[in-house]
Amino acid sequence: MADPPEKRPQEVHQPEVRQVSYSENYAGPLPPPDLLNQFDRDTRVAIVNDFMAHSQHRRDMEQQALARSVELVRRGQDRATVIAVGGLIVAAIVAIVGQPLWGVVLAVLDIGGGVAVSMFLRMRSKGRAPS
Repeated sequence: MADPPEKRPQEVHQPEVRQVSYSENYAGPLPPPDLLNQFDRDTRVAIVNDFMAHSQHRRDMEQQALARSVELVRRGQDRATVIAVGGLIVAAIVAIVGQPLWGVVLAVLDIGGGVAVSMFLRMRSKGRAPS
């Protein structure tokens, strides 16, 4: 009698499955031109006009903030000048009425104090002084 045929496991060929995905992101106020061109003309115009309006608003707000900052600095300088001149006047009066040493001390403190405050603020704005 003949030997029965050997039983070998059958090789099963399964089709290879691949999945491809595509993702596109953008950041910014306007979509990229290819995406923007997918909209109808009126929608594109609305998107661009909205972008332009927001940009103009942001620039206007920045200009107002800068103008306000300059105005505050100018006011501070004006007030510091009045205080410094007032201190020098007081020092002169003290010196004239018979206390020249105290007049000089007041003048030095007046001028030195202004210089010290100015230097402190400058150093703090550059990050070198404690806040």
